[in-house]
Amino acid sequence: MHAIAEGVGSSADSDQVQFYSEVRRDKISGDVNGMSGGPVFWSDGEAYGLLGFVKDAMAELDGNSEMARVHFICQRADYDTFAAWAAYADDTFPKERAALNARIKG
Repeated sequence: MHAIAEGVGSSADSDQVQFYSEVRRDKISGDVNGMSGGPVFWSDGEAYGLLGFVKDAMAELDGNSEMARVHFICQRADYDTFAAWAAYADDTFPKERAALNARIKG
């Protein structure tokens, strides 16, 4: 699934960005349910990069209308933040898994 929407009402220091656009229904490939956790990229037409991850997504499809409203909220995460999250998961997951397995067996 991918959706293209314009950022609305966010400041550069906010940890979340909202996106909202009216798009032709045929431009929505797939269902927005399940987008949570997926990457959000920014683009200014010439450059692009990782902005963060989808926190919430919805699409409103009006009956017979050719248009749909796409709205989603992005949790900002730059490359350094994402690397820190990944390092935390790599360090923490094995310990938590071992503790869970010990409780199940014991």
